[in-house]
Amino acid sequence: MLAIFFKTRNRQLKEMAFPNFVSGIFGVTEPAIYGILLPLKKPFVISCIAGCIGGGFYGAFNFRKFMMGGMGIFEFPAMIEPDGSINNLIVAVAGVVITMVIAFAATMIFYREDEAEKAIGRRMHQSQRQVKAALRIRKKRRLPATGRKTLFSGR
Repeated sequence: MLAIFFKTRNRQLKEMAFPNFVSGIFGVTEPAIYGILLPLKKPFVISCIAGCIGGGFYGAFNFRKFMMGGMGIFEFPAMIEPDGSINNLIVAVAGVVITMVIAFAATMIFYREDEAEKAIGRRMHQSQRQVKAALRIRKKRRLPATGRKTLFSGR
């Protein structure tokens, strides 16, 4: 998400990318996945490959979780070993950093602004126009005899 934020020239996509990055840090990744990554396809594939590399790193260093944790950064306390040592936590943080660096670098290298991104911008612009048009119509609805707003106009 951060690489898309830096690389795109589409203003609307840039406005969505950074908040999705921040929410992803705290574990809420659905807006980023369904709103940006899947429609653009290539960044989604890049993030899957980076996740596989991070998972391989975890496997190579025998990473473990010791209890159910939260999501995102709130999951790190679940990775502290029961005896209090933080070796497993260091592996966890290293894996996250490796995955994020690989995903950022690969997206910066391989991602190109293309028709998919322009289509997302057009869809967002079109939906904004539809909302504005609907609001204008609601403002115009008045009862013919009294001039008061109707029940469905959202007083």
